[in-house]
Amino acid sequence: VSPLVAPGVKPEGEEEAEPPPPEPVKVSFTFPGEEGPVETEPVEPGEDGACVFDYVKALEGRTPGPALVSALMGTPMVVTVHRGEAAIGTVSVDMLAFTTGVESIGGSYALTKIPFEGDLPKPEPEPPADGDEAAEAEPEAGGEGAPEEGEEEDTRPKNPLLDGASVELSVTPTFPPDDADESAPKSLVSEHDAIHGGILTLTAVAIAPLPKTLIDVQAANDDHWEFAVAMPLEGLAPATIRGGATVVEKDDDGEIVSSRVEFAPETSTARVWMPAATFAAFRDSIRGKGPAKATMEVCRVSKSDAYDAIAESYRAIADATFDGLLNPGATESAETAPLRAPPFGQYAASCVAKLCPKENTGGNPEGPAEEAAPEGAVHWAATPTVCGVTFEVTVSAPVLPPWRAPLPPKMTLVDLLPGRDPLGPHEADVRATEAFRAEVAKSAAVLSKEYAAMFTGEPKDADGKATRRKSLVFELNRSGKYHAMKERLKSAASAIIAERFHKGGEGVQGKYNELYVHLVQEMHAALKKLGSSEEEPEDPRDGVDHAKLARFKALADEYEIAGDQSNADKWHRERLVLTRRLPEIWAEYGAFLARCERYGKSEEAYKEALMLEEGHVPSLIALCALMLHDEEYERAEVYGQAVTSREEGDPVAWSLLAATYNAMERDEDATNCNYEARRLAAEVMSRVTAGSPGSQPEKPPEAFVSTSLLLLDMHMPAEACAILEQSRTHAAFIRSICLARAAMLEGMPQNAHAFLMDALAVDATDPRPFELLGDLHVKEGNFADAVEAYTHAMACTGEANGRPPASLKLILNLGKALTENGDLADARATFEAGCEMCPCASTWLGAGIAMLRQGDLESAEAALAEANIQDHTNARVWGYLCLVALLSDRAPEAEQAIGSAFRCGLSNDEWPLLGEIGKLFLEHGRWKHAEGALRRSVKHGGGADVRYALGRALHEQGDAAAARDQMLAAVEQAEEAGDAETKRLLLESLRAVHSELGENEAAAAAVGKLKVMGVPTSPPPKKWRDC
Repeated sequence: VSPLVAPGVKPEGEEEAEPPPPEPVKVSFTFPGEEGPVETEPVEPGEDGACVFDYVKALEGRTPGPALVSALMGTPMVVTVHRGEAAIGTVSVDMLAFTTGVESIGGSYALTKIPFEGDLPKPEPEPPADGDEAAEAEPEAGGEGAPEEGEEEDTRPKNPLLDGASVELSVTPTFPPDDADESAPKSLVSEHDAIHGGILTLTAVAIAPLPKTLIDVQAANDDHWEFAVAMPLEGLAPATIRGGATVVEKDDDGEIVSSRVEFAPETSTARVWMPAATFAAFRDSIRGKGPAKATMEVCRVSKSDAYDAIAESYRAIADATFDGLLNPGATESAETAPLRAPPFGQYAASCVAKLCPKENTGGNPEGPAEEAAPEGAVHWAATPTVCGVTFEVTVSAPVLPPWRAPLPPKMTLVDLLPGRDPLGPHEADVRATEAFRAEVAKSAAVLSKEYAAMFTGEPKDADGKATRRKSLVFELNRSGKYHAMKERLKSAASAIIAERFHKGGEGVQGKYNELYVHLVQEMHAALKKLGSSEEEPEDPRDGVDHAKLARFKALADEYEIAGDQSNADKWHRERLVLTRRLPEIWAEYGAFLARCERYGKSEEAYKEALMLEEGHVPSLIALCALMLHDEEYERAEVYGQAVTSREEGDPVAWSLLAATYNAMERDEDATNCNYEARRLAAEVMSRVTAGSPGSQPEKPPEAFVSTSLLLLDMHMPAEACAILEQSRTHAAFIRSICLARAAMLEGMPQNAHAFLMDALAVDATDPRPFELLGDLHVKEGNFADAVEAYTHAMACTGEANGRPPASLKLILNLGKALTENGDLADARATFEAGCEMCPCASTWLGAGIAMLRQGDLESAEAALAEANIQDHTNARVWGYLCLVALLSDRAPEAEQAIGSAFRCGLSNDEWPLLGEIGKLFLEHGRWKHAEGALRRSVKHGGGADVRYALGRALHEQGDAAAARDQMLAAVEQAEEAGDAETKRLLLESLRAVHSELGENEAAAAAVGKLKVMGVPTSPPPKKWRDC
């Protein structure tokens, strides 16, 4: 021990006397884990005032291991220096260094002065009691010249310890010598554990709120119970904190305002050293990769060691997440975990069982009487709000390494793009189209000039219009102007054919149809432009008609929503005909192709976008997702890092990279990308919520939820679910929505239904689960339930509910479900409302179909005409216009309409409509058109009745053999379907056809089948149609 006090000073007048002898010095030690302190023998200071001790104390019976290290680390060794019998200095020696693998702890430690009475502030004199005259007169006793009160000399003893006094010591663990074993331990902690182990510090903050039963018991029994929080650790004793006391705050009326269990600062912390194996198990448990999840346990303990008869009612567990520790390089985490009842029958295995045993084996007295909670429940559940334990956890070494960006991939983005120049702007196509439009405008000008020269005023009636038309055509033919116009238009059309329709081969008729539609469209566009003011393009530099691009995009979206992928694809390609120089056009087409699960074509489209703009973020993100789907992880890494290397990061790209590195088993990179995705998403959230509360938009979803929604839009359910598993969001609603969509894409309706019920249990005012539920019922063909679900969804939309208006998809789906369910009046009303909210071809078409099925042909025709104005290339609209014309006995108009329907590419899925049209053409005697419609219907799904009608149409055209073949096939179909009436009609017709063809045996066989069916027969008619 260094010199403690100043050298002794000789009294005045006694300079020759011997100095007073120095007082002996001794040192006491309070060692962690020992019952009491140990102390040295007193030692006389040397000439310099220092004390040298030859003292070694062996603390035997201490077993090396994690428990000893935790004990040494949890409580410091307290060293106290005594001078004589007075303790004058102390120091605490921390044993934390042993966890680093050192063989000894020691050195020189500065002593802290222990205050004596004279070192403390002088107490204020007590005021004299009333009537104490002696005390009041005492200040005058000294008379004149007595010292003032503040000048009295303080004679109280003071601590003479010198500043800078220190004690030098060492603490060393020793092990039994073993000369034969070179691997015998030389330190308390092995090198491996020192590097990979760590110190866990658990701090309990509060348990709140408290159940009323506990508040009453504590109040009636002088706070008999205290509370403990414990954290189980694999292979170690649990980290346990005791001493929690109940705190109840009440208002002036005695009502409880708040209640909690608080832990005093001096007893609220427990420190445990974890060797490498335990630290690894702890890391795996909080990351969800271990066999058990990390938990916290709570119990109550009697302050007087009384037995708790209902210990199970207050023993609860909390599923801790330790989210803060899962950030790269983080060492701290704070959270509040909700308490719940432990699994039944696991009380004895809990880490708090020793604190509050289930059975009174020691014969201790029982604590205050209290009613137990129901079996399988705990009293903590009986709180007004969810009861939770708030705690903080700190580790000496980060659970995850500090953040670093992933290494650059071996390939570059250029290596993955086509090795050619980007596609050109198709200037030749634009020039050909513009030349055709110019010729149309010139022809219109010639016609108008000729008409103005020949006629004045308006014709009086329809006959006058027809007369003028004939006169104009005659004059044009006579003058040769008609021929000149036709040749110029033919030349202009040939240039378009050379550019757009040069392939030929299979599907030539389809190309003719497409050419016809295109030329008609361009003709209408040129005529519409006549007389209108010339509009400047949005950006004169690019020369692109952005208004038309937007209109085509709206049509593509409309048809995709309506389920017409063929038309949607057509309008996306029409946009590319307008321009190929805008990357967003290619990206939007690629997104559509991905939703159609045409992933190869989608990849090509996105690459075309990157050829135009290498940093196009939507294309890079989509390609990363596509490569993830194709398990091309190295390529996914290239596309993902092409986004993350930009200045402004994208959380979706980081989350896709996290999924990519997970698949590549690069755990550290996956964790770092996961963290960055969450950090960037939090920044976006903070920017969104930074405005005034009244103007805040809807909060964006968490990063991994956003990525999951993107993957679901691209029809990648497996990848979406995998991404969702990495999310830390506790928003059960959006998770259930995502999982339901994934289950629907994977064809698991029962799972989808269960997830949607979970979402509705969280929020039954959101239209999304109802809409998905309707989609699910439609897929199962349950239209009545679909109508109910869609109706609920509609009721949840609108400004009155604080939500956007109903979407076009919801309106169309509800209208279709009502139509399929036979609720035509409601379907009509729905579509009419849709025509007001979202006027487009699909809403007018739906309204027209509902009106048609109601028999209101006039209104149906008006609605279908509106749909035709919205999009005159919609083949279904032309088909239903044909049906209306036939039902109105206007067969010539029907022929024109069905021709337009075929030219516009009427889908094969419309075979029921074609069958209906074919039968009506048959009734009107239009055999050729009936045959065309019926053949298409039969080819793509028409039943026995359609084949029967086709046979009749063929026979009416004189082809009895073909009619026979169709009817024979129809008989088989009717037998398979169990359609007895159609079979009877077919057999009667077949008998006549066989007789006409001279096939008497076959005719007799048909008669035999009719007799088996119990149908009376008569001799066959001379003419087949007479049957």
